[in-house]
Amino acid sequence: GMLVYQGAIAFTMWTGHDAPVEVMHKALAAEFGG
Repeated sequence: GMLVYQGAIAFTMWTGHDAPVEVMHKALAAEFGG
């Protein structure tokens, strides 16, 4: 959802690297049962 992409954008801005969106998405899904 939006949370994943907002996190990815923030990650990219802070680190200068592309965020592992797929990994983040799976982690969030596991965390929230989504």
